[in-house]
Amino acid sequence: MRKLITLLAVITLFITAFAAEVDWLIEDTEGEKGGTMFWSTTTDPKTLNPAWASDNNSNMFINMFIASLLSKDEEAFYKKPYLAKSYEAVNAADGGMDLTFNLRKGLKWSDGTPLTSEDVRFTFEDIYFKKNMSVNGNDGFTDEDGNLPTIKVIDDYTVVFHYNKPMRVAIGSIGSTGILPKHKLGQYADDPVKFPQIWTLEQMDDLVASGPFIFKEYREGVRLVFEKNPYFFAKDKNGVQLPYLDEHICVIVQNAETEVLKFQAGELDFISVSAPTYVSLKEKESSLPYHTVIGSYVPGPTFVSFNFNSPKKEQRVWFRNVHFRKAVSYALNREAIIDSMLNGLGTPTYAPRVPGEPYYDKEFIDSLGYRYSLSKAKRELKEGGFTWGNDGKLYGPNGNLVQFDMVTNVSTTSWVEVGNILTDSLAKLGIEVNFRPLQFNTVVNNLMGGSFESVILRLSGETPDPNDGWNTYLLDGGLHFWNWSPEYLKDVNPDLLDPADYEVAEWERRIDEIYRLQKSELDDEKLRDMFEEWSNLEAQYMPMIYTFAQNSLLAVSDSLHLTSEELVPYRGVLWNIWTVWKDQ
Repeated sequence: MRKLITLLAVITLFITAFAAEVDWLIEDTEGEKGGTMFWSTTTDPKTLNPAWASDNNSNMFINMFIASLLSKDEEAFYKKPYLAKSYEAVNAADGGMDLTFNLRKGLKWSDGTPLTSEDVRFTFEDIYFKKNMSVNGNDGFTDEDGNLPTIKVIDDYTVVFHYNKPMRVAIGSIGSTGILPKHKLGQYADDPVKFPQIWTLEQMDDLVASGPFIFKEYREGVRLVFEKNPYFFAKDKNGVQLPYLDEHICVIVQNAETEVLKFQAGELDFISVSAPTYVSLKEKESSLPYHTVIGSYVPGPTFVSFNFNSPKKEQRVWFRNVHFRKAVSYALNREAIIDSMLNGLGTPTYAPRVPGEPYYDKEFIDSLGYRYSLSKAKRELKEGGFTWGNDGKLYGPNGNLVQFDMVTNVSTTSWVEVGNILTDSLAKLGIEVNFRPLQFNTVVNNLMGGSFESVILRLSGETPDPNDGWNTYLLDGGLHFWNWSPEYLKDVNPDLLDPADYEVAEWERRIDEIYRLQKSELDDEKLRDMFEEWSNLEAQYMPMIYTFAQNSLLAVSDSLHLTSEELVPYRGVLWNIWTVWKDQ
């Protein structure tokens, strides 16, 4: 018995000593421990595998339980130490750059396994640096010449990434990538067939967490439940281990209207709202226990896009024709949408950056003059070789009747409204649109499989740095959906496109070139010129026809205390969720 007690004492001392070694992330905050936060989404996640998540909804949930080396700072750049206690980028002797990350001591996965430099090495060297082991490929980590960095593990807490040349984007690209557990996923290294199939929604019991929360329960179409990770490595300024919340529950609802009803009934603690909803909630907030918040324009404006490699070959001729795309832009009455649908709480958009953001060249974009005009739309169609028959219908350069499907997420009311307005407007030009609002995951599957004809969506960037859009704007990017490369399609839809029918315009090649060169551009003025050129080319040739950007709008229960209610673009409502707390 004495030996057992002695052994237990030694184990206790070891655990205590190990715990004391943790290099805690100290947050300058104080709140109340306990409680459950309720929030909502209209869509189930598609996967919980960080390397194979291609939609924002899945990534949002993954960020709850998988931590990265760095997290977003107050301006939404990945510069704040997280798993890494510190980091440093210095010029190397060979003219390149060494990027060193120093991990916090005492880090553990939620199953008690130590999290070390070997997990970092595994994450990059065995997964993300391999071309076919993630949905976006490895271009986000290469330099302008296509070279990947080498990795050197110094000890359990120190990892060095060596680039052949200085890399402006290395801190963000490496620092924002979720670190994966080698002890759980190491068996799938170099297996591009099995690896995408692990950590599905049916495999929640196999997940381990390094972030603030752990998955506890998932019921398809009903809810996702998260509980606090007891090994999370952050404390507040009073020494209280974070997160404050015991759990949070994300309810899956059918549509935004249901979200509002649940919020007003006190079943949800906050909701992001549309402009019409904001006006209604604003009128009632003085008599109910909630308040509303209005912020700047939401980055990543809504767009309409066409598939240059549509399954219907006659459509490829139209969709690749810039005059056709300009005509659609002229046919979209953005100002009417903002006045009638957004109650003025938004702005027309014609470029990937919203007005007021860096790299938005207002003078050039205003000079394009894409304001609503059906007469200008008809002129563009004529210049593009389109004609009208005696029946008033529009026919393409090859004599085919111009008609196509357009899809969007049925749960996003504003996208559905844009589709309805544009369908009516295009009908006045003799164009037949079969507009079909669908479930979001169906839309994404059609998009990623190259089987869509046209779509209404929006892309949201991770940070204010346009480099985060590399997978969209590189020709071989994993989200270059309007003109999928033959290399991409051969793996997902090999019968869709004959490589001989693949076309890349000069403007598209130039954007690809900009995105490769900007990675290592350290001169701020040259970088600004590059990204303004990219934005202007997007606005001029419109692979995505941008529509509007709404103001950030939020309704929050008075009992919920977010980390910040200042709606900073790119940061997100649940920024630093581990410091969110609720009145008990």
